[in-house]
Amino acid sequence: AKILENGIFKEFLIDNINYSIKAFNKLFKKEQFQEGFVLYRKYSRKDVFRILNWKTNPVAQNVGGYIISPDKSNCPIFVTYHKEEDISNSTKYEDRFISNSVFEWLSKSKRTLISPDVKAIMNYKSGLRLPLFIKKNNDEGTEFYYMGEVQPLPFEDSFEQTSMLNNKDKPVSVVKVKFSLHPPVEDSIYEYITQ
Repeated sequence: AKILENGIFKEFLIDNINYSIKAFNKLFKKEQFQEGFVLYRKYSRKDVFRILNWKTNPVAQNVGGYIISPDKSNCPIFVTYHKEEDISNSTKYEDRFISNSVFEWLSKSKRTLISPDVKAIMNYKSGLRLPLFIKKNNDEGTEFYYMGEVQPLPFEDSFEQTSMLNNKDKPVSVVKVKFSLHPPVEDSIYEYITQ
């Protein structure tokens, strides 16, 4: 209140607020707004956890490609679509679009159909929100495009226990899940990410 008595400061503050409102209104499209996120807008992991109302920002190592919130209300999924060739086998997840409306994704390694995180995703209808964030490759930095909310396809079509090689070329179990996206991903960003 004391600082606002300074006329120049108050003028700059009001100008800054008006500019922010104008910039937001220019970018905001109501039809692309989904519970805190705007479709195809970029977000850092920190932004995602803040928007999802996490009390603390989880340690990056604990997140990996996904993490279920302590209150079991959400599980943001982070995917780097094109992986670098020199990364370890244990992080070469073959996540991919099957179409604009179906995304095939792999759980963390050493997971089975009865692992707690996989079971939580299977039971998403109990209130687990699954927002999907994708970046094309690591050259894009640390921000991910919000692609929308995903849901597993019906169980018989979507959950498959399979394996991948670890760093010692030994098979380890993973679970492959097919998710549906509503609405389907717009062609322009779909082509940008997949090609």
